[in-house]
Amino acid sequence: MNKKKVDSILKAATMAGVALGASAIVDADVVYAEELGSESTDSELYKQQSMTEATSDSLAEESGTDMVSGTLYSASESNPIAGSEKGDEGTKILQTIEDTIGNYGVVAENAQIKADFESNVKGDLVKFDGNQTVGSSKKYSDSESEVIYIGDFKPNEYVQANRADGVPTDVVIGLKEGDTYTITVEADGQKIVTVTDKNGKEKSIKINNNGGDVRCEATKQTVASELGTVTELSEELMEQGNKDNSIKVDVYDKQNQYTKIDATVVKSDTVFVEVSGGKLFEKIDNAHNQIVLNKDQTLVVNITPDNSKNGNGNENGNGNSFELSGYVIVVKETVQNGDETKENVTEIRCDDFKKAAEYASKIVFNFGDYSGVIQVHQSIAATVIAPKASYTVHASSSGQVIVKEFQNPGGEQHYCGKPSEGQSSSESTSESTSKSISESTSKSISESTSKSTSE
Repeated sequence: MNKKKVDSILKAATMAGVALGASAIVDADVVYAEELGSESTDSELYKQQSMTEATSDSLAEESGTDMVSGTLYSASESNPIAGSEKGDEGTKILQTIEDTIGNYGVVAENAQIKADFESNVKGDLVKFDGNQTVGSSKKYSDSESEVIYIGDFKPNEYVQANRADGVPTDVVIGLKEGDTYTITVEADGQKIVTVTDKNGKEKSIKINNNGGDVRCEATKQTVASELGTVTELSEELMEQGNKDNSIKVDVYDKQNQYTKIDATVVKSDTVFVEVSGGKLFEKIDNAHNQIVLNKDQTLVVNITPDNSKNGNGNENGNGNSFELSGYVIVVKETVQNGDETKENVTEIRCDDFKKAAEYASKIVFNFGDYSGVIQVHQSIAATVIAPKASYTVHASSSGQVIVKEFQNPGGEQHYCGKPSEGQSSSESTSESTSKSISESTSKSISESTSKSTSE
Protein backbone atom coordinates (compact mmCIF):
# COMPACT_ATOMS: atom_id res chain seq x y z
CA MET A 1 0.00 0.00 0.00
CA ASN A 2 1.48 3.39 -0.94
CA LYS A 3 2.02 6.23 1.51
CA LYS A 4 -0.76 8.35 0.05
CA LYS A 5 -3.26 5.58 0.63
CA VAL A 6 -2.09 4.95 4.19
CA ASP A 7 -2.21 8.67 5.03
CA SER A 8 -5.68 9.01 3.51
CA ILE A 9 -7.19 6.11 5.41
CA LEU A 10 -5.51 7.08 8.69
CA LYS A 11 -6.72 10.66 8.28
CA ALA A 12 -10.28 9.52 7.61
CA ALA A 13 -10.25 7.14 10.55
CA THR A 14 -9.10 10.00 12.80
CA MET A 15 -11.73 12.38 11.46
CA ALA A 16 -14.44 9.76 11.92
CA GLY A 17 -13.67 9.87 15.61
CA VAL A 18 -14.23 13.62 15.72
CA ALA A 19 -17.62 13.85 14.05
CA LEU A 20 -19.88 16.79 14.87
CA GLY A 21 -19.65 17.42 18.61
CA ALA A 22 -20.90 19.62 21.43
CA SER A 23 -20.13 21.25 24.75
CA ALA A 24 -22.13 19.52 27.46
CA ILE A 25 -24.29 21.41 29.95
CA VAL A 26 -23.59 19.88 33.35
CA ASP A 27 -25.44 21.45 36.31
CA ALA A 28 -25.25 24.85 34.64
CA ASP A 29 -27.58 27.14 32.75
CA VAL A 30 -24.76 28.83 30.86
CA VAL A 31 -22.79 27.31 27.99
CA TYR A 32 -20.19 28.56 25.58
CA ALA A 33 -20.37 27.18 22.03
CA GLU A 34 -16.94 26.88 20.52
CA GLU A 35 -15.55 25.49 17.33
CA LEU A 36 -13.36 22.53 18.11
CA GLY A 37 -10.45 21.58 15.88
CA SER A 38 -10.24 18.25 14.11
CA GLU A 39 -7.46 17.28 16.53
CA SER A 40 -9.84 17.21 19.51
CA THR A 41 -11.11 13.74 20.39
CA ASP A 42 -12.47 14.36 23.90
CA SER A 43 -16.10 13.79 22.89
CA GLU A 44 -18.45 12.95 20.06
CA LEU A 45 -21.82 14.35 19.13
CA TYR A 46 -22.58 11.23 17.23
CA LYS A 47 -21.09 7.85 18.02
CA GLN A 48 -21.22 6.23 14.63
CA GLN A 49 -23.79 3.50 14.28
CA SER A 50 -22.59 0.03 13.39
CA MET A 51 -21.37 -0.43 9.87
CA THR A 52 -21.03 -3.35 7.56
CA GLU A 53 -18.14 -5.59 8.57
CA ALA A 54 -15.23 -5.97 6.22
CA THR A 55 -15.57 -9.37 4.65
CA SER A 56 -13.43 -11.55 2.41
CA ASP A 57 -9.71 -10.95 1.84
CA SER A 58 -9.83 -12.42 -1.63
CA LEU A 59 -9.55 -10.50 -4.88
CA ALA A 60 -9.81 -11.75 -8.42
CA GLU A 61 -7.77 -11.61 -11.56
CA GLU A 62 -8.76 -8.93 -14.05
CA SER A 63 -11.39 -9.96 -16.55
CA GLY A 64 -11.74 -9.40 -20.24
CA THR A 65 -14.65 -7.64 -21.89
CA ASP A 66 -16.90 -8.38 -24.81
CA MET A 67 -20.03 -6.97 -26.40
CA VAL A 68 -22.69 -9.42 -27.55
CA SER A 69 -26.09 -8.23 -28.72
CA GLY A 70 -25.86 -5.06 -26.70
CA THR A 71 -25.04 -6.87 -23.45
CA LEU A 72 -21.70 -6.36 -21.74
CA TYR A 73 -19.95 -9.43 -20.37
CA SER A 74 -16.96 -9.27 -18.08
CA ALA A 75 -15.73 -12.81 -18.64
CA SER A 76 -16.83 -15.91 -20.47
CA GLU A 77 -17.42 -19.28 -18.81
CA SER A 78 -14.37 -20.59 -20.64
CA ASN A 79 -12.23 -17.92 -19.02
CA PRO A 80 -13.03 -18.10 -15.29
CA ILE A 81 -11.48 -15.57 -12.96
CA ALA A 82 -9.23 -17.01 -10.29
CA GLY A 83 -9.13 -15.79 -6.69
CA SER A 84 -6.27 -13.81 -5.22
CA GLU A 85 -4.58 -13.68 -1.82
CA LYS A 86 -4.61 -9.86 -1.74
CA GLY A 87 -6.70 -7.98 0.80
CA ASP A 88 -9.93 -6.34 -0.30
CA GLU A 89 -8.89 -2.70 -0.08
CA GLY A 90 -12.16 -1.57 -1.66
CA THR A 91 -14.17 -2.92 1.26
CA LYS A 92 -11.85 -1.16 3.72
CA ILE A 93 -12.17 2.18 1.93
CA LEU A 94 -15.97 1.95 1.81
CA GLN A 95 -16.00 1.16 5.53
CA THR A 96 -13.87 4.24 6.27
CA ILE A 97 -16.24 6.44 4.24
CA GLU A 98 -19.17 5.12 6.26
CA ASP A 99 -17.29 5.77 9.50
CA THR A 100 -16.56 9.34 8.35
CA ILE A 101 -20.06 10.48 7.37
CA GLY A 102 -22.23 8.41 9.72
CA ASN A 103 -25.73 7.00 9.49
CA TYR A 104 -27.45 9.54 7.22
CA GLY A 105 -29.42 9.13 4.01
CA VAL A 106 -28.17 12.44 2.61
CA VAL A 107 -24.92 14.15 3.55
CA ALA A 108 -24.37 17.48 1.78
CA GLU A 109 -22.69 20.80 2.36
CA ASN A 110 -25.87 22.42 1.04
CA ALA A 111 -29.14 20.45 1.04
CA GLN A 112 -32.45 21.78 -0.27
CA ILE A 113 -35.51 19.63 0.49
CA LYS A 114 -38.17 20.42 -2.09
CA ALA A 115 -40.38 17.30 -1.96
CA ASP A 116 -41.41 14.66 0.57
CA PHE A 117 -38.18 13.25 1.92
CA GLU A 118 -38.16 9.83 3.60
CA SER A 119 -34.62 10.07 4.87
CA ASN A 120 -32.59 11.83 7.50
CA VAL A 121 -30.08 14.48 6.46
CA LYS A 122 -26.86 16.12 7.64
CA GLY A 123 -25.83 19.44 6.13
CA ASP A 124 -23.90 22.62 6.86
CA LEU A 125 -26.92 24.45 5.41
CA VAL A 126 -30.32 22.76 5.11
CA LYS A 127 -33.24 24.52 3.44
CA PHE A 128 -36.86 23.35 3.54
CA ASP A 129 -39.25 24.43 0.80
CA GLY A 130 -42.79 24.48 2.13
CA ASN A 131 -44.32 22.00 4.53
CA GLN A 132 -42.15 19.00 3.60
CA THR A 133 -41.84 16.02 5.92
CA VAL A 134 -38.32 14.70 6.54
CA GLY A 135 -37.03 11.65 8.37
CA SER A 136 -36.91 7.97 7.47
CA SER A 137 -40.01 5.83 7.17
CA LYS A 138 -40.34 2.47 8.93
CA LYS A 139 -41.48 1.15 5.55
CA TYR A 140 -37.86 1.32 4.42
CA SER A 141 -35.69 1.66 7.54
CA ASP A 142 -35.03 -0.76 10.40
CA SER A 143 -33.40 1.93 12.56
CA GLU A 144 -34.96 2.45 15.97
CA SER A 145 -34.09 6.15 15.94
CA GLU A 146 -32.04 8.64 13.95
CA VAL A 147 -30.64 12.16 13.90
CA ILE A 148 -31.14 15.12 11.56
CA TYR A 149 -28.25 17.61 11.74
CA ILE A 150 -28.82 21.20 10.58
CA GLY A 151 -25.62 23.20 10.70
CA ASP A 152 -27.36 26.36 9.52
CA PHE A 153 -30.81 27.35 8.30
CA LYS A 154 -32.73 30.21 6.72
CA PRO A 155 -34.78 32.48 9.03
CA ASN A 156 -38.34 31.34 9.80
CA GLU A 157 -37.87 27.79 8.54
CA TYR A 158 -40.25 24.94 9.45
CA VAL A 159 -39.20 21.29 9.83
CA GLN A 160 -41.71 18.45 10.13
CA ALA A 161 -39.99 15.25 11.21
CA ASN A 162 -42.80 13.20 12.75
CA ARG A 163 -44.42 11.23 9.91
CA ALA A 164 -47.00 8.73 11.14
CA ASP A 165 -44.93 5.70 10.11
CA GLY A 166 -41.60 7.38 10.76
CA VAL A 167 -38.47 6.55 12.71
CA PRO A 168 -38.26 8.65 15.94
CA THR A 169 -35.97 11.52 15.01
CA ASP A 170 -33.78 13.86 17.04
CA VAL A 171 -33.03 17.25 15.50
CA VAL A 172 -29.70 18.89 16.25
CA ILE A 173 -29.02 22.55 15.40
CA GLY A 174 -25.36 23.48 15.02
CA LEU A 175 -23.90 26.47 16.85
CA LYS A 176 -20.98 28.65 15.85
CA GLU A 177 -18.61 30.34 18.29
CA GLY A 178 -20.39 33.15 20.10
CA ASP A 179 -23.92 31.93 19.33
CA THR A 180 -26.65 31.97 21.97
CA TYR A 181 -29.97 30.17 21.66
CA THR A 182 -33.38 29.65 23.22
CA ILE A 183 -35.66 26.64 22.79
CA THR A 184 -39.35 27.18 23.48
CA VAL A 185 -41.81 24.28 23.61
CA GLU A 186 -45.33 25.22 22.52
CA ALA A 187 -48.54 23.71 23.89
CA ASP A 188 -48.84 21.34 20.92
CA GLY A 189 -45.30 20.03 21.47
CA GLN A 190 -43.64 21.89 18.62
CA LYS A 191 -40.33 23.55 19.39
CA ILE A 192 -39.09 26.97 18.33
CA VAL A 193 -35.31 27.36 18.29
CA THR A 194 -33.99 30.92 18.14
CA VAL A 195 -30.28 31.41 17.52
CA THR A 196 -28.59 34.77 18.10
CA ASP A 197 -25.12 35.26 16.65
CA LYS A 198 -22.30 37.22 18.26
CA ASN A 199 -23.46 40.37 16.43
CA GLY A 200 -26.96 40.13 17.91
CA LYS A 201 -28.70 38.94 14.74
CA GLU A 202 -31.55 36.49 15.42
CA LYS A 203 -33.21 33.79 13.35
CA SER A 204 -35.68 31.07 14.27
CA ILE A 205 -36.66 27.61 13.10
CA LYS A 206 -39.83 25.73 14.11
CA ILE A 207 -39.51 21.98 14.58
CA ASN A 208 -42.30 19.41 14.76
CA ASN A 209 -40.82 16.07 15.82
CA ASN A 210 -43.02 14.48 18.47
CA GLY A 211 -41.17 11.54 20.01
CA GLY A 212 -37.74 13.03 19.35
CA ASP A 213 -35.35 15.42 21.08
CA VAL A 214 -34.29 18.89 19.92
CA ARG A 215 -30.82 20.14 20.84
CA CYS A 216 -28.42 22.96 20.02
CA GLU A 217 -24.81 21.88 20.08
CA ALA A 218 -21.47 23.39 19.14
CA THR A 219 -20.23 22.55 15.67
CA LYS A 220 -17.13 20.45 16.07
CA GLN A 221 -16.49 19.62 12.44
CA THR A 222 -18.26 20.87 9.34
CA VAL A 223 -19.79 18.64 6.70
CA ALA A 224 -17.54 20.40 4.18
CA SER A 225 -14.53 19.10 6.09
CA GLU A 226 -15.94 15.57 6.11
CA LEU A 227 -16.56 15.78 2.38
CA GLY A 228 -12.93 16.73 1.90
CA THR A 229 -11.93 13.48 3.56
CA VAL A 230 -14.45 11.53 1.49
CA THR A 231 -13.02 13.07 -1.70
CA GLU A 232 -9.61 11.59 -0.91
CA LEU A 233 -11.15 8.21 -0.16
CA SER A 234 -13.28 8.25 -3.31
CA GLU A 235 -10.12 8.87 -5.34
CA GLU A 236 -8.63 5.82 -3.63
CA LEU A 237 -11.67 3.87 -4.84
CA MET A 238 -10.91 5.09 -8.35
CA GLU A 239 -7.40 3.64 -8.03
CA GLN A 240 -8.85 0.32 -6.93
CA GLY A 241 -10.55 0.15 -10.32
CA ASN A 242 -7.15 -0.64 -11.79
CA LYS A 243 -6.63 -3.67 -9.57
CA ASP A 244 -7.33 -7.35 -10.04
CA ASN A 245 -10.97 -7.27 -9.01
CA SER A 246 -12.10 -4.82 -11.70
CA ILE A 247 -14.13 -5.17 -14.87
CA LYS A 248 -12.80 -2.59 -17.30
CA VAL A 249 -15.63 -1.57 -19.59
CA ASP A 250 -17.35 1.53 -20.88
CA VAL A 251 -21.01 0.91 -20.24
CA TYR A 252 -22.74 1.98 -23.41
CA ASP A 253 -24.70 0.24 -26.15
CA LYS A 254 -24.17 1.19 -29.78
CA GLN A 255 -26.98 -1.13 -30.89
CA ASN A 256 -29.50 0.61 -28.66
CA GLN A 257 -30.07 -2.53 -26.61
CA TYR A 258 -30.24 -2.87 -22.87
CA THR A 259 -27.02 -3.28 -20.92
CA LYS A 260 -25.98 -5.68 -18.18
CA ILE A 261 -23.18 -5.29 -15.63
CA ASP A 262 -22.42 -8.71 -14.15
CA ALA A 263 -20.30 -8.72 -10.99
CA THR A 264 -20.77 -12.43 -10.33
CA VAL A 265 -18.02 -13.40 -12.79
CA VAL A 266 -15.46 -12.01 -10.35
CA LYS A 267 -14.67 -13.98 -7.20
CA SER A 268 -14.37 -10.98 -4.91
CA ASP A 269 -16.53 -9.35 -2.27
CA THR A 270 -15.98 -5.95 -3.90
CA VAL A 271 -16.04 -5.71 -7.71
CA PHE A 272 -15.22 -2.59 -9.75
CA VAL A 273 -16.54 -1.37 -13.09
CA GLU A 274 -15.16 1.59 -15.03
CA VAL A 275 -17.77 3.82 -16.71
CA SER A 276 -17.29 6.92 -18.86
CA GLY A 277 -19.66 9.07 -20.86
CA GLY A 278 -22.76 11.04 -20.00
CA LYS A 279 -25.06 8.26 -18.73
CA LEU A 280 -24.85 5.09 -16.71
CA PHE A 281 -26.71 3.26 -19.48
CA GLU A 282 -26.94 4.72 -22.99
CA LYS A 283 -30.51 3.53 -23.34
CA ILE A 284 -32.56 4.56 -20.33
CA ASP A 285 -34.75 1.53 -19.68
CA ASN A 286 -35.28 0.64 -16.04
CA ALA A 287 -37.22 -2.49 -16.98
CA HIS A 288 -34.33 -4.10 -18.90
CA ASN A 289 -30.94 -2.69 -17.87
CA GLN A 290 -29.43 -5.06 -15.30
CA ILE A 291 -26.92 -4.99 -12.46
CA VAL A 292 -26.16 -8.57 -11.43
CA LEU A 293 -24.41 -9.47 -8.19
CA ASN A 294 -24.14 -12.26 -5.66
CA LYS A 295 -26.07 -11.71 -2.45
CA ASP A 296 -22.96 -10.82 -0.43
CA GLN A 297 -21.15 -8.83 -3.13
CA THR A 298 -20.67 -5.08 -3.42
CA LEU A 299 -20.37 -3.52 -6.87
CA VAL A 300 -18.47 -0.21 -7.15
CA VAL A 301 -19.07 1.65 -10.41
CA ASN A 302 -16.27 4.19 -10.86
CA ILE A 303 -17.73 6.89 -13.09
CA THR A 304 -15.72 9.44 -15.08
CA PRO A 305 -18.00 11.72 -17.11
CA ASP A 306 -16.49 12.26 -20.56
CA ASN A 307 -15.99 15.91 -21.45
CA SER A 308 -16.14 15.15 -25.19
CA LYS A 309 -19.72 13.85 -24.79
CA ASN A 310 -20.98 16.58 -22.49
CA GLY A 311 -20.04 19.91 -23.99
CA ASN A 312 -18.30 22.36 -21.71
CA GLY A 313 -16.06 20.91 -19.05
CA ASN A 314 -15.34 22.20 -15.57
CA GLU A 315 -12.18 22.98 -13.67
CA ASN A 316 -11.36 19.28 -13.35
CA GLY A 317 -11.75 18.64 -17.06
CA ASN A 318 -14.79 16.43 -16.48
CA GLY A 319 -18.13 16.65 -18.24
CA ASN A 320 -20.66 19.01 -16.69
CA SER A 321 -23.55 16.52 -16.54
CA PHE A 322 -24.06 12.83 -15.91
CA GLU A 323 -27.31 10.87 -15.78
CA LEU A 324 -27.89 7.94 -13.45
CA SER A 325 -30.60 5.82 -15.05
CA GLY A 326 -32.78 2.94 -13.94
CA TYR A 327 -32.02 -0.76 -13.88
CA VAL A 328 -33.13 -4.11 -12.49
CA ILE A 329 -31.12 -5.57 -9.61
CA VAL A 330 -30.52 -9.28 -10.16
CA VAL A 331 -29.38 -11.03 -6.97
CA LYS A 332 -27.94 -14.54 -7.05
CA GLU A 333 -27.68 -16.76 -3.99
CA THR A 334 -26.41 -20.32 -3.71
CA VAL A 335 -28.52 -22.40 -1.32
CA GLN A 336 -27.49 -25.82 0.00
CA ASN A 337 -30.39 -28.17 0.78
CA GLY A 338 -28.93 -31.50 1.86
CA ASP A 339 -26.94 -32.88 -1.05
CA GLU A 340 -28.62 -30.53 -3.49
CA THR A 341 -27.11 -27.15 -4.42
CA LYS A 342 -29.49 -24.61 -5.90
CA GLU A 343 -29.01 -21.10 -7.19
CA ASN A 344 -31.81 -18.71 -6.37
CA VAL A 345 -32.18 -15.68 -8.64
CA THR A 346 -34.22 -12.66 -7.55
CA GLU A 347 -35.02 -9.69 -9.79
CA ILE A 348 -35.85 -6.37 -8.14
CA ARG A 349 -36.87 -3.17 -9.86
CA CYS A 350 -35.51 0.03 -8.31
CA ASP A 351 -39.01 1.46 -8.01
CA ASP A 352 -39.94 -1.48 -5.77
CA PHE A 353 -38.63 0.66 -2.94
CA LYS A 354 -38.90 -1.73 0.01
CA LYS A 355 -37.00 -4.54 -1.69
CA ALA A 356 -34.57 -2.30 -3.55
CA ALA A 357 -33.60 -0.48 -0.35
CA GLU A 358 -32.12 -3.72 1.00
CA TYR A 359 -29.48 -3.65 -1.75
CA ALA A 360 -28.85 0.09 -1.98
CA SER A 361 -25.64 -0.25 0.04
CA LYS A 362 -24.41 -3.03 -2.28
CA ILE A 363 -24.35 -0.85 -5.40
CA VAL A 364 -21.97 2.11 -5.19
CA PHE A 365 -21.65 4.87 -7.78
CA ASN A 366 -18.33 6.60 -7.13
CA PHE A 367 -17.55 9.87 -8.93
CA GLY A 368 -14.18 10.70 -7.36
CA ASP A 369 -13.44 14.42 -7.66
CA TYR A 370 -16.08 15.08 -10.35
CA SER A 371 -17.58 18.52 -9.70
CA GLY A 372 -20.35 18.67 -12.29
CA VAL A 373 -24.06 17.86 -12.10
CA ILE A 374 -25.61 14.43 -11.52
CA GLN A 375 -29.23 13.92 -12.57
CA VAL A 376 -31.57 11.07 -11.55
CA HIS A 377 -34.59 10.83 -13.88
CA GLN A 378 -35.47 7.18 -13.16
CA SER A 379 -35.52 5.38 -9.83
CA ILE A 380 -32.20 3.98 -8.65
CA ALA A 381 -31.12 2.09 -5.53
CA ALA A 382 -27.51 2.84 -4.67
CA THR A 383 -24.95 4.60 -2.54
CA VAL A 384 -23.75 7.68 -4.44
CA ILE A 385 -20.32 9.07 -3.53
CA ALA A 386 -19.77 12.42 -5.27
CA PRO A 387 -18.45 14.83 -2.62
CA LYS A 388 -17.75 17.66 -5.08
CA ALA A 389 -20.86 17.31 -7.27
CA SER A 390 -24.39 18.73 -7.37
CA TYR A 391 -27.06 16.02 -7.21
CA THR A 392 -30.70 16.34 -8.29
CA VAL A 393 -33.37 13.68 -7.71
CA HIS A 394 -36.26 13.85 -10.18
CA ALA A 395 -37.51 10.29 -9.56
CA SER A 396 -37.95 8.67 -6.14
CA SER A 397 -34.89 6.60 -5.27
CA SER A 398 -33.37 4.60 -2.43
CA GLY A 399 -29.98 4.66 -0.76
CA GLN A 400 -27.36 7.01 0.63
CA VAL A 401 -26.18 10.18 -1.13
CA ILE A 402 -22.87 11.92 -0.25
CA VAL A 403 -22.56 15.11 -2.32
CA LYS A 404 -21.69 18.80 -2.12
CA GLU A 405 -25.17 20.02 -3.10
CA PHE A 406 -28.47 18.10 -2.98
CA GLN A 407 -32.00 18.88 -4.09
CA ASN A 408 -35.09 16.80 -4.86
CA PRO A 409 -37.53 18.91 -6.87
CA GLY A 410 -39.45 15.93 -8.24
CA GLY A 411 -38.74 12.79 -6.24
CA GLU A 412 -38.36 11.34 -2.78
CA GLN A 413 -35.13 10.00 -1.31
CA HIS A 414 -35.63 6.82 0.73
CA TYR A 415 -33.08 5.63 3.26
CA CYS A 416 -33.01 2.10 4.61
CA GLY A 417 -30.61 3.03 7.38
CA LYS A 418 -27.76 1.21 9.07
CA PRO A 419 -29.26 -0.05 12.36
CA SER A 420 -27.01 -0.06 15.39
CA GLU A 421 -26.45 -3.05 17.64
CA GLY A 422 -28.30 -2.11 20.80
CA GLN A 423 -27.69 1.62 20.50
CA SER A 424 -30.16 4.29 19.49
CA SER A 425 -29.27 7.76 18.26
CA SER A 426 -30.38 9.21 21.59
CA GLU A 427 -27.41 7.45 23.18
CA SER A 428 -24.98 9.18 20.84
CA THR A 429 -24.57 12.27 23.02
CA SER A 430 -23.68 12.86 26.64
CA GLU A 431 -26.35 12.29 29.27
CA SER A 432 -26.53 15.98 30.06
CA THR A 433 -27.27 17.07 26.50
CA SER A 434 -29.83 14.34 25.81
CA LYS A 435 -32.20 15.38 28.62
CA SER A 436 -35.71 16.43 27.60
CA ILE A 437 -36.24 20.06 26.72
CA SER A 438 -37.97 22.07 29.44
CA GLU A 439 -40.58 24.62 28.47
CA SER A 440 -39.17 28.03 27.45
CA THR A 441 -35.57 26.94 28.10
CA SER A 442 -32.97 29.64 27.61
CA LYS A 443 -29.19 29.24 27.39
CA SER A 444 -26.81 32.19 27.22
CA ILE A 445 -23.17 31.94 26.32
CA SER A 446 -20.21 32.88 28.47
CA GLU A 447 -16.66 31.71 27.96
CA SER A 448 -15.74 32.01 31.63
CA THR A 449 -18.37 29.44 32.71
CA SER A 450 -18.15 27.09 29.73
CA LYS A 451 -17.79 23.37 30.27
CA SER A 452 -16.55 20.88 27.72
CA THR A 453 -18.08 17.48 27.14
CA SER A 454 -14.94 15.87 28.52
CA GLU A 455 -15.72 17.34 31.96
